Amino acid sequence: MSTGVIIAIVVAALIVLGVLIALVARARSGRRELERRRTEAAEARRQEAEVSGRQADRAERQAKLAQAEAERHRAEANLQAERAEAFEQGHADDRLGDGNGAAGNGFRDGTGASDGAGDGRTADQEEAQR
Repeated sequence: MSTGVIIAIVVAALIVLGVLIALVARARSGRRELERRRTEAAEARRQEAEVSGRQADRAERQAKLAQAEAERHRAEANLQAERAEAFEQGHADDRLGDGNGAAGNGFRDGTGASDGAGDGRTADQEEAQR
């Protein structure tokens, strides 16, 4: 074999080896890029999940507050209905008023206001005076 042919084979082998090394490096680079994109996507989803979780917690607290408010209103309505029934059955005749236009419901409204007598006294204070 001549020296020229041997040199050509060695050069060709080096070129093939260089191409193979470049392909392997490119494949590794592609895998690293894919792994980086996967990590970024997972982190973005985690952040979205965290935000959604906080929103869900906030909505749950608001729903609990709304439920408590509804229960309070329901209890007030039941109390008013019981008071009305007490008046209808004659159990609260002493709270009907004095006949001079100063009729009140005889019950405090939760604000500390009087029962309608107009003198600023609460129902407890009026009872103590009687």
